Amino acid sequence: MSFRLKKIKPILICGNNIRTSILLPNLEKQGFRNVTVTNSRLEGFNGNVKNTILFIAFQNALQHDDVAESMYQQGFNDMLFLPTQGCINDKKADLMRRVYNSLLYGCIDENILIPSYDEVKNRALRIENGIINNEFGMVTFWARLESIFVNNVCIRKNQCGLQYYGVNLMLVEHYRSLFELMEGKEERQEHLKEYFETQSYLDAEGNIIKEKMVDRYQLFLMYKREINKGMDFFISSASIVEGNEYGGLHIKEGLHRAVFLMTQNLAYIPVMMSEKEFNKRYSNGVLEKVQEFFMRKGIKKTVTPVAHPAFYSFPAEKENREPSVLMAVIRFLGIRGITGKRILDMSDYNSYFARNVGRMSCKNAAAEIESWENDETSLQLACLYNELLNIRNVNVLSGFAPVYEKEYDIVFVMGNHGEIFRNDEFLRKLGENTKEILFFETDISDVELQKEMIMTEAGFVKYIALHRYFDGLMKRELGVFLKEG
Repeated sequence: MSFRLKKIKPILICGNNIRTSILLPNLEKQGFRNVTVTNSRLEGFNGNVKNTILFIAFQNALQHDDVAESMYQQGFNDMLFLPTQGCINDKKADLMRRVYNSLLYGCIDENILIPSYDEVKNRALRIENGIINNEFGMVTFWARLESIFVNNVCIRKNQCGLQYYGVNLMLVEHYRSLFELMEGKEERQEHLKEYFETQSYLDAEGNIIKEKMVDRYQLFLMYKREINKGMDFFISSASIVEGNEYGGLHIKEGLHRAVFLMTQNLAYIPVMMSEKEFNKRYSNGVLEKVQEFFMRKGIKKTVTPVAHPAFYSFPAEKENREPSVLMAVIRFLGIRGITGKRILDMSDYNSYFARNVGRMSCKNAAAEIESWENDETSLQLACLYNELLNIRNVNVLSGFAPVYEKEYDIVFVMGNHGEIFRNDEFLRKLGENTKEILFFETDISDVELQKEMIMTEAGFVKYIALHRYFDGLMKRELGVFLKEG
């Protein structure tokens, strides 16, 4: 329930630093007299937590969420802090930040309603969490980059008779590389000569297209000017998308805007869809099943981000890491990388890689896609996520490890996988039944030892390091083992 800043109500400042030295006189100037200072251990505080407003004053804003959660567990709910792990488009978190800074440097009416901690950190699974606005029969909402695909990149029959109808936004290399190149250029014509010359590239049908890059550069400059002002321009002119049968969102109009935003390191970009299709695509039916399962199992966070509007406010352990790993995988495989392949995801991420590969680039591209979950809860979660996201071409398995029984062209072993190195037979079977590619990630300190074991015991002949990232205090490496050089 929201609270008010009554001047007679006790205020407890947690953290004694420069920020506190600014806050104390400003509170006094505004008429707040009942103010005390403590630390994260609440030393010297003997008041009633239910009747006290807690102001978290730590200099490092990244600590605020953890401290606020700890204080909430101790009974505080009326808090002022800086949410740094809040959800996208979270109006209550935005209000909290404005009130927080106004108390430091401005003034606040004591009757203003301020959201309590449980309102700011509302973990409810609601589709509205991802919606920006709904008007004129169109819904503008946030979409995760990994779910966005491009139409009409290569609509044609290939040699396998498969109909390609789009590629993941990450693989639009022509415009992506162009915008990234422009990002590093000075705005003087002598440094931009190449943009004024005629450039050539091949379209999806192999035709030579010629254009002057100056047009693209002027577009880039306009986008840079707009993003310096914020997201208003990109929200009002959001890319138009439609859904496909494998859970992806195809861009119908606004490719350049989407690619530009991708180069700005955003995890979500605004897109627009007809209200009728949005309500059909993101109905509450399956979501209610997920909510009921979460409540029954006491699930407080997901392992990996779920590309569905209802999950944008829900914490994911690998929110900022797995999308970059997925991008490295997709760019390695390329547009036709899964055509005709049998794929197995043995990671412990609830079918994350199978789910995202399953909606890659072309209709029925893979011969078979399976994921394996080694416990009942993970199995049910993987099935629920796939149903929620309309992923129809991934078969979720449990029980005996599938690589003991049949062959696959591409296998994912991501996350925690200690059983591989505790079981010689498992490692031998993994190598025997992985015919082409094994995607693998581990702590950087273990790479050389585990790489040698896999190369020796599983029969791979080449290893390529694809991506490195920090996971907490540990550095991790994503690599790929190949059966042929």
